[in-house]
Amino acid sequence: MIVPMKKLTSIIFYKDYPLFLEKLRDLGVVHIFTKKNIHLDNESLLTKMNLLKTYTDTIKFISRYSSEDIENVKNENGEELFSNIEKYRTKLEKLESSLAILRKEISTLEPWGPFSRTKLKELSEAGARIDFFLCNSSKFKEQWIEENNAIEVADEAGQMYFITVSYDGKRPEIDAEPFDMPESSLSEMHKNLKSLVSEKEIILNFFERASRSLDSLENAKNKLKQDLDFETIVESSEYAVENKLVVLEAWLPVDTEAGVSNWLESRDVYYTIERPVPGDNVPVKLKNGKFA
Repeated sequence: MIVPMKKLTSIIFYKDYPLFLEKLRDLGVVHIFTKKNIHLDNESLLTKMNLLKTYTDTIKFISRYSSEDIENVKNENGEELFSNIEKYRTKLEKLESSLAILRKEISTLEPWGPFSRTKLKELSEAGARIDFFLCNSSKFKEQWIEENNAIEVADEAGQMYFITVSYDGKRPEIDAEPFDMPESSLSEMHKNLKSLVSEKEIILNFFERASRSLDSLENAKNKLKQDLDFETIVESSEYAVENKLVVLEAWLPVDTEAGVSNWLESRDVYYTIERPVPGDNVPVKLKNGKFA
C-alpha cells in the first residue's frame, strides 16, 4: 500500500542548513533538495524572520510567569504587548545588573558600619587624615596601633577592618590593603537598593499580568507568519540569497507531519506543508518502508 505524501517548503539560514538537513532526515522527511533561482525580498524577509524568533523567545519567557489558576485575558493588542514586554525585559536586564553591583558594594561596605561623612570631613578640616585598611586578621600588627594610630573597626570572616589617623597628610606605608570609601554612604545604598527592588517588583508584576494574554501574543505571532506568506516572498522565478538563506523543498509521509511541524515550530523557521498538486513529482513510499 502507498503512503500518502505532503510537500514541505521551508526557508532557513544558510549556517543552520547541515543540522537542519540531518534532523529532517531523522524525522522521516525524504527527497530533500534546495531550490534554484529564488528571488527573495532579502531585507524585509530577514527582519521578519528575526522578529518571528524573538516572538517565540518572548512567549517562552513570559510563560514562566503564568499559572493554571490565572484566567486568560482576551482582546489584548498582541503587538503592543510584545513591544512592552521587550522594553521591560531590557529594563529588567539592566536592573538586575545594577542590583548585583549594588549588593556587592553593600556587602563590601557593611563591615565598616554607618560612618558619618560629616564627622570625617570635620576631622579632615582639623588636620587629621583618616585612611581605611583591611588585611588578613592574622597579619594585623599591634604596633600599628602605636605607630599609626590604628583603630580596629571590625574583625569578620578572617579579615581585619581598621582605620589609621595621621597628621602629616600622608597615607601610612603598612602591609595592608587600602580601602577607598565610596561616595555613597551605607544608608544611601540601602535606600537605593530598596528603590531598585521595588522597581523590579513592578516589572515582575507586569510580566505576571502579561502572562494572562498569551493568546494575544500567539495571535500576533501567527499574524506575522501570515505576513511571511510564500506568495509575497517569491515573485516569479526563485533564487537563494548566497550564504544567507536556503530555500528547500522535500516530501514527508503524512504520518510524520505532526513531528516535523512540532520541530519546525520549535526552530521558528518559515515553512509550509501542503498536499501535492497535479504536476508534482511525488515520491512513492510503500507501507513496508521501501520507495518505488
